Amino acid sequence: FVAGNGRNSGVGHLARSAEDIGTNIRTMTLESLVRDFCGSSDADLVKVDIEGAEMSLLAGAASLFAAKRIGVMQLEYNSTWIGFGRRMHDLIDFAVKHEYAVLMATPLGFTRLPRYGIGLEDFRLRNLILARADYLDALKPLGPAGRARVERDRL
Repeated sequence: FVAGNGRNSGVGHLARSAEDIGTNIRTMTLESLVRDFCGSSDADLVKVDIEGAEMSLLAGAASLFAAKRIGVMQLEYNSTWIGFGRRMHDLIDFAVKHEYAVLMATPLGFTRLPRYGIGLEDFRLRNLILARADYLDALKPLGPAGRARVERDRL
């Protein structure tokens, strides 16, 4: 983002390239972040907004998910995934492999996406949750609705 008086906050892509900004940003892996801030404890909530690179983060953090060290992760799914060659199918495959539920935030609460269906590949902005099984009671997900229900009923 370009520094300013709150202008353009939340727009997403303000610079056309890294050279346009000229600011160094410290990065770290999710694994090192959890190690440094949580020690041997689990991370209850991780919020991710990295403009399409979410699946790359998940691939790098696969050991955390395999060890069930992440309770809940919130991330966005949208058209930025196209540039990274990623799809909703990749996210659901990851969740199934690591035994996490995929939930979608809606105005009525969280809706569970029980399985993949091609109709979910529309790249519209969605706030999604990866939830470990022991967090589902607290999140109180609703049954599948809308596109998730349609995909469930096709099988």
